[in-house]
Amino acid sequence: MRRSHLFFGLFSLLVFAGCASASKELREAEKAYQGAHYEDAITWFEALEGDVPRLSADERVRYHYYRGMSAYRLSDRDEALYHLSLARELAAHDRASLDSAAEAELKNLLEELTPKDASYRVDSGGEESRE
Repeated sequence: MRRSHLFFGLFSLLVFAGCASASKELREAEKAYQGAHYEDAITWFEALEGDVPRLSADERVRYHYYRGMSAYRLSDRDEALYHLSLARELAAHDRASLDSAAEAELKNLLEELTPKDASYRVDSGGEESRE
């Protein structure tokens, strides 16, 4: 009996430490984005990907928002649309939120990136195809 309590306590401590570490890594990724180090931010986000389910609802929204914004800044429009769409859906479903400036930017970029025809491809932003 005592052994199971000890095991449960150690397990809880490890889970808590993992969540704290994931939260810290998310903050580091956000700092990289805010410092215009978008490739570094993407590296942080990719490393953090497996821990996303353990983040709080607000942190999951921020993860997808900043990962999408980093991809957008690096001209990876497909990846940007994917993560920005997830940020919007998670915010609506989990009642999580971003600050008002981020929400406005999210809305504008989703309007820009979302296909406006029957295509599944991200809107190219007015660039014509040269085939």
